[in-house]
Amino acid sequence: MDYYSKRIKVMNFRGPFKVLDPFLKELAALEKAGKIIVYTPSREVHALKACGYKKEGMITGYFAGEDCHIFSTFPEKSRKESYFPRKENRIVEECLKKSGSREKNGECRGMNTKINTLPEGYVLRPADEADVPAMAALYSGGFQLYPSPLHKESYLLETMGSGVFYLVIEKRGKIVSLASAETETALKNAELTDCLTVPEERGKGHIKSLILGLEDELAARNFKSLYTLCRAPSPGINQAFSSLCYSYTGRLVNNCRIAEGFEDMNIWCKPLR
Repeated sequence: MDYYSKRIKVMNFRGPFKVLDPFLKELAALEKAGKIIVYTPSREVHALKACGYKKEGMITGYFAGEDCHIFSTFPEKSRKESYFPRKENRIVEECLKKSGSREKNGECRGMNTKINTLPEGYVLRPADEADVPAMAALYSGGFQLYPSPLHKESYLLETMGSGVFYLVIEKRGKIVSLASAETETALKNAELTDCLTVPEERGKGHIKSLILGLEDELAARNFKSLYTLCRAPSPGINQAFSSLCYSYTGRLVNNCRIAEGFEDMNIWCKPLR
């Protein structure tokens, strides 16, 4: 139950979904949740459709190599309507146009498509507990509203100890960009998320360097499937993942609270070979 974003997420379930569905809708009414999201393997897709859920996208290889289909229903009917569909469609279309050229030129063959290099004077490294105060301060300044309490040092410390791997880029000892991978070891998947660069350092390719660094680390740990949920109205972050040969696999409408309200999130996926 995600009270901040007023949604219910079912990441896995056993048994007939038609038995679970009435409970979810009753819970949504009780807690005033505007959206119910269900992650399901292919064999259960028909059950979600039979209960009136709509497919919004998929994550390739999510269930230890098996694809995950994401279905949603909207107890709050107004929440099912995207606010900026034309703008968001244009962003994806531009990304896909460029990625088509890369595919044609053979740039997406192999795991990492670019050499992970940084400008002189910058260092990419794993974050540790000593970095937490600086990380919390950066997240606090960069995200006024965000689905996770990244501004809290206690939260960052907790996640570091429970499967979240953080990478940072620093310049002369000061962190200027950071990102994380939320890992699911049993399922061999990881979500790349929490990407942030300080304003004066944007446009230098730091996020791409962090993504590649996370890919290297996760490949060394034998993870098989990577994905991210990008803010659909933001061209830069969508272009970053698209340029590194991630595939667009759908959009989650009014998925979570960021900035001034609910935002759509684009799904981008990539297998680690």
